[in-house]
Amino acid sequence: MIAIWLILLPIYPASAQQDEQLRRELKYVTSLMGAALQDRAPLWRCEISTKYVCTSVGCALVKPTVWINLDFGRRVYERCDSKRCDAYDMTFTQSGIFTLVSPNQGTFLKAVNDGSEFVEVASLGVQTYNGFGQCIPG
Repeated sequence: MIAIWLILLPIYPASAQQDEQLRRELKYVTSLMGAALQDRAPLWRCEISTKYVCTSVGCALVKPTVWINLDFGRRVYERCDSKRCDAYDMTFTQSGIFTLVSPNQGTFLKAVNDGSEFVEVASLGVQTYNGFGQCIPG
């Protein structure tokens, strides 16, 4: 949406309300690009609110039973359920407004830099588990 505004801005005069909305959106995007998750807090808990299991014949909505803990200081990625947490070494990088985290070759997590949204894709065999939610510092 912001890219469209930037293209159309010289062509169509914006109202004061539209101009203020554009300024707020640009400020938000700029703040997201400035600091990745690891720069905002060393620990994050990512809660899955929606989850799908996908196979070659389609995807099914399932109840989320896991959450993810990210410890950037120790470089540890934990997938947890009510019984235990499994810990993995992780790598991470920033890409624009996103933080990309990978604990192994079959899983990755991509989060908006403020934690407001994330997706985790974990594979088991040829199935994928796709979780969506929010990450909270702490």
